[in-house]
Amino acid sequence: MRRFLLYLLLSAIASLANAQNKFYVKQNGTGDGLSWASAAGDLQAAINGAAAGDSVFVAGGTYQPGSGQSFYMKQGVKIYGSFAGSEPSLTDRSLASADTSVLQGNGMSVIDNQVSLDPSSVLDGFKITGGYANTNINGGHGGGGIYNLNASPTLSHLVIIGNGCNYYGGGIGCVNGSPILDHVVIKGNAASTGGGGLYCDNSSLVLRNVLISENSGYVGGGLWCAQGSIIFTNVTITNNTAIQGGGLASGADLTVNNSIIWGNNASGNANELSFLPFFFITVTMHHSLFRDGPQNIGDGAPFSSIVATDNNLTVSPQFVDLAGGNYLLQPSSPAIDAGTPDTTGLYIGNTDLAGNARIMGAFIDIGAYEFNSSTLPVDLVIFDGNLKNGTASLKWESGVETNLNRYVIETGADGKTFMPIGSVSAKGSITHYSYSLPQRELTVYYRLNMVDNNGKSRYSDVVCLTRKTNENVSDEGDKISIYPNPASHYIHLNTTVAGKIYLYNVSGKLLKTEKVQAGLNKIDIRALSAGIYFIRSERFDMKFIKR
Repeated sequence: MRRFLLYLLLSAIASLANAQNKFYVKQNGTGDGLSWASAAGDLQAAINGAAAGDSVFVAGGTYQPGSGQSFYMKQGVKIYGSFAGSEPSLTDRSLASADTSVLQGNGMSVIDNQVSLDPSSVLDGFKITGGYANTNINGGHGGGGIYNLNASPTLSHLVIIGNGCNYYGGGIGCVNGSPILDHVVIKGNAASTGGGGLYCDNSSLVLRNVLISENSGYVGGGLWCAQGSIIFTNVTITNNTAIQGGGLASGADLTVNNSIIWGNNASGNANELSFLPFFFITVTMHHSLFRDGPQNIGDGAPFSSIVATDNNLTVSPQFVDLAGGNYLLQPSSPAIDAGTPDTTGLYIGNTDLAGNARIMGAFIDIGAYEFNSSTLPVDLVIFDGNLKNGTASLKWESGVETNLNRYVIETGADGKTFMPIGSVSAKGSITHYSYSLPQRELTVYYRLNMVDNNGKSRYSDVVCLTRKTNENVSDEGDKISIYPNPASHYIHLNTTVAGKIYLYNVSGKLLKTEKVQAGLNKIDIRALSAGIYFIRSERFDMKFIKR
């Protein structure tokens, strides 16, 4: 009996030792981190306090390490973001919610993993932005968003945007590791040397349901893979720029499944793919789409071998709007149902990058996004507004309208929460619309909810209208508007009076001063990190969001 009781006691102790704990983090939290009600505020401390097998749940908000420091992961610890802050379990989290958890850089790489990590170490559900790897400070490595040295974590459901470095890997840098990237967007990052979006050396990477777009570097605008191997499955590489290898430059073996490499640009050589000279590598392409054909590879071709099989395509994927950054597929896209018919043994996942179900038709589609026939088939040519005599006048012009039912006008006070206040019936393609309503508040945000006959909908960009602080709403007002808002590359400021404007960050630091003319002014914001900014003048104070 004593031996049996001792066995039960030891079993209970072992069970407690192997229990998987959860720690909870909220922005400005002050608790012990053992529940949402007592959430901690120090993300790195919560990670450090967790053991292998534990999870750290992080609520929506912005988290930043100390000046000149980085966050870092821990072996076996799973870090999940994008919680609203009350969910009891991971399955209750909505990755589509607006409660995105943001990891903001502070003078270094946002995340610096220079420890041994295996795939049980997970980072999932975060936006990673504002990181900069200065090689004069941090010892020669790159990876402005994430740097992995001898580390092979699982990186999933991430948006890595607006990071940079003066070496390799503006978004991600990997050396001597085998990370897994699953449902990841790598967008708008830059590296002065190469690998604007991603750099890897002596590494074996797996990329699944990944978009690599709008990155830039001297070599390999999207990716620079020095040595090793990469497996792409349902990846879209587009709209990246470089001197050589606009899409990617590679000295690594590539296996490309159901993927799109199209619409990249190199001012020197090889818009899509450039092989690094003196590297003998093999590229195997299955059911993929490649501009100019898989044989057009740029420098290094004599040293390499390509095996192109299984119905590869060399025609346009027909993105909804390549120039505008919409990489969904049009209904006539040749990439629809053109993926490998047999997905046995090939990881594809249950959802595409947008969270829609995979394999909507007969076969899987090529690229990061599965064509969804319920996607609203309408594009706006323009959506703008002006404020005069206390009246907000909105105007918009449609492109092609197919199956569109109505435009619902929505307003909000903070640019995040909106409510409907009216609607206009759809009138057909290439139509000019207008809608006016009184505005007594100082600042109001407006957007359109475009609804089709099946009840499916999507939103327009946001327009913000602000009147002068000393203006009576019945007096003559100025026409002042800013759009799009949020914006990625440029904002347009429409005003009736010429003068100077001053651009500040959220900390109140003056970033630039510009002269504006009466009428429409285009302001370049590409150099700004993602976040909230203010434009001020003697007459108005307006807020916009850089994404």
